[in-house]
Amino acid sequence: MTPEQGSPERHTPDPSEIKKIKVEDLLGGEKLPDEDGTLITLQVNARDIRDPESKDLGRLKPEAAIEVREITKTFFTEALELLTPEERSQIDIIVFASNARLTTPSGLESNLQRAVQTGNSAIEGIREVMERLDMKEGQLINNVSSVGGGPFEVSELVDLEILKSDEGYLQYLKDKYMPNDQPSDLSLNSGTGLSPVTEEALWVAYENDAPEDRIVRQKLGAEGPDEIAERVRHFIATIENFTAQHHTANPGRKVIVWAVGHYDNISPYLKKYVLHKQMDTYLGVDKNAGISIKIDPNHKATSRIKGQEFKVDGLS
Repeated sequence: MTPEQGSPERHTPDPSEIKKIKVEDLLGGEKLPDEDGTLITLQVNARDIRDPESKDLGRLKPEAAIEVREITKTFFTEALELLTPEERSQIDIIVFASNARLTTPSGLESNLQRAVQTGNSAIEGIREVMERLDMKEGQLINNVSSVGGGPFEVSELVDLEILKSDEGYLQYLKDKYMPNDQPSDLSLNSGTGLSPVTEEALWVAYENDAPEDRIVRQKLGAEGPDEIAERVRHFIATIENFTAQHHTANPGRKVIVWAVGHYDNISPYLKKYVLHKQMDTYLGVDKNAGISIKIDPNHKATSRIKGQEFKVDGLS
């Protein structure tokens, strides 16, 4: 049938309209999977303290931790509040987080893990909603299966391997794109110790992965944007496989996965496997922002962002 004969006109998603992922995109996306389905939410870590003189270096800023709790409370209230008690009893929730510790090119380091802290704040918000709705403690898998009830820590969601490896690519980028740069006030930028303008030049070059830089990177064995996207894809596929087994053993249930990573890995993953953008296209993702991926029982995966539904590639 033609549109004139009454058939609905199909809308083709336009990724060019998506310039930045914001908190409202996390709250405006899907919140519940289908029966025997899974919802995976990817969230960027909250903002942490980068003052090198502070004893709290690497700790979440107090207001950022509060914002995470409020975001998760809003998300899970909207997801669960209108369900019947019987429907809520069929929900399982699990929280993961990157195990990355703070490391910067200038040598700024902290053993604190900003994604794990973000995950802990998210769990606080989830528990508050679950308690208010009289849900069982064990429906949050972290309550019964993780150390201290915190998020399950995973290496697949770490930020940038080049910050922690010795392959030399980071030094190559610094020598090429900021040879005369001097350390600046760490509190004024993202904490790398580089001045904002030249720091941006380095990270833009890393994300663009120009052919001449790519040759050096690959020769040195350093991870690039495509490899980062693949790392996150592998995590998503592993979670899908795990939850599929869970559904087989527990038919009729719904699983919500909350996974905290970083801009540095969520942005390239979204570009490659969700929005299908060119990898050298900039895609901003705000702190605490993210998206949800809905996986149905037939392994079809989609993500609704800014009112558009995108097919998610890279799953079984």
